Amino acid sequence: SWGLPNGNSSWAADAIGPVTTLGIVHRSFSEWNSGWYFFKYPLGYPFLLFLVATPYLAWLRISGGWHSPTSKYPYGFDDPESALLMISMTGRLLSVVFALGTVALTYAIGNRLLGRWPARIAAFCMATAYPIIYYAHTTNLDIGYLFWLLLALYAAIVAAESQRAMPWATLGIAAAMAVSSKEQGFAFLLPLPLIAVAKHARREGVAAVWSRGSLTMAAAAVITALLANNVLYN
Repeated sequence: SWGLPNGNSSWAADAIGPVTTLGIVHRSFSEWNSGWYFFKYPLGYPFLLFLVATPYLAWLRISGGWHSPTSKYPYGFDDPESALLMISMTGRLLSVVFALGTVALTYAIGNRLLGRWPARIAAFCMATAYPIIYYAHTTNLDIGYLFWLLLALYAAIVAAESQRAMPWATLGIAAAMAVSSKEQGFAFLLPLPLIAVAKHARREGVAAVWSRGSLTMAAAAVITALLANNVLYN
């Protein structure tokens, strides 16, 4: 029961399990331009879950533990229980990485805007917040979604003070990945390009809107969105 006193009545019911992940990837790439889409969420997060499980799946294929993949149990696995458990664990490890990254970004944003001690307090509050601890243990997309939103915010703050390509590209990639995880993120993301451009616009005028940084951001966002949502194939 996930270590919590609520039995099966938990948000972990919305976690994307290993069979769902494999099914999404199979349906996404089994037929060109099929028109199939996952009814619940965009494809960015399931694709990431599959990506982190790829080394293990490749090892199973090479070692003979996964042959003739099928959509029916045991899905082509010689030992489906062990295989699905390992795929689940790689997904949960991804959630742990996202949770640690979220805490680190909270500190980085606070340190850049307010100084070291406010950043430490903010990072402590983030690290000990019940939903953060909870979702760091599941394969729900929420912790990754939060990570991408905060990464986009941090990149916008850095981009506001720089014309280096990296923060602008990071802003575009993170924004696209956030929306490709859960589309509601667009409302949080809308002001971020304005934050990034505003300080440059005071110096350069309207030309800042079409600067190299802005174009890099737009290109990174479009390319990432195309790949994360499988637009080129379906």
